[in-house]
Amino acid sequence: MTYEGLAFGSTLLAKFLVCITSIVLLSSATRLRDMVAAADRIGIPREFTLLLSMMVRYLFLFWAVLKRIRIAQQTRLFDIWNKDVSRKWVIEQIGNSMSSIFIRSYEQGERTYISMLCRGYGSGHEKSYYRTKIRTWDVFFLLLSAGCMLYIHLYV
Repeated sequence: MTYEGLAFGSTLLAKFLVCITSIVLLSSATRLRDMVAAADRIGIPREFTLLLSMMVRYLFLFWAVLKRIRIAQQTRLFDIWNKDVSRKWVIEQIGNSMSSIFIRSYEQGERTYISMLCRGYGSGHEKSYYRTKIRTWDVFFLLLSAGCMLYIHLYV
């Protein structure tokens, strides 16, 4: 163990804490529709934000799809920890499964978007923005994360 290694590890841990804290705070204080509206305001194409919001809405279906893929892999005797098979092939198969789930979720979101357009939904509708307050638990989590980062910075 070297000082540079410890410094790198503590910096990496601090960055990880900042990312996780930001995600938790953003997801607990902001609704998905508000995040999509903010993405619209900063210039992300409307079709992408709509497909993203549709994809998130169907996550429970994708869990079922993942279960079906795992069952299909098990019936074909696919085992991640099999020592007789090369790691490259196993990682490739896992990547294929993940990309399959992503493609299915994207296609489901696109089908839903097209069906919404067929029913008269368009981009001309007014958007409603809601303001939410930060709860006590969010402030506590932010202070705890900031305290951990400060401790790491000062004492490690």
